[in-house]
Amino acid sequence: MDTLLISSPSLFWTHTLSFISYFAIMSVTPGPNNVLVTASGAAFGFKRTLPHMLGIGWGHALQTVAIALGLGQLFLHAPWLHVALKSLGTAYLLYLAWRLWHSAVIATPEVRQPIRFVEAALFQFVNPKAWVMALNTVTLFLPSGWPWWLACLYLTVVLVCVNFPCVALWAVCGARLQGHLQKPVGRRLFFGSMAIGLIITGGWMICQ
Repeated sequence: MDTLLISSPSLFWTHTLSFISYFAIMSVTPGPNNVLVTASGAAFGFKRTLPHMLGIGWGHALQTVAIALGLGQLFLHAPWLHVALKSLGTAYLLYLAWRLWHSAVIATPEVRQPIRFVEAALFQFVNPKAWVMALNTVTLFLPSGWPWWLACLYLTVVLVCVNFPCVALWAVCGARLQGHLQKPVGRRLFFGSMAIGLIITGGWMICQ
């Protein structure tokens, strides 16, 4: 079937639309990336959050391509590595939750900086939800009959193009709340809820 994706336009687009639907749903639903993007949009505005948003898409694409090229087999032969990454990712989520909680209590915008492109890209490699998404993407949607470079290019284009509008939606929502964060009560409620969201996400991921 995979070899037919190139020769049959209808089959190709059916496959691609299924891929887009799956990844859009996974990207737009709550998770560590969207919590952090929302918080960044609220703290720094949409424009300054752009490198963060772009880093998420490209970092996840790199992560998925790495699995497609054989990293997933490493997890099958060394399951402890997957557990270690999940534990590390959960610990990092808790650290980020602490930082958000600290932001709720002490406002120091002049010394805080938004997450940069490279930092957002690297975060995907300790993001438990991103690993689940990448593994499922390769399992369900990698065209195994294609040349490896074409299959990797296909994954990258879809992942980057679909991810950006999904995370941008959360950044816009956060940016629209900027005015409410000038007041201490609004700041505490917003960043406190973001911190709790990360803690819940981390707890859920470690139990999977």
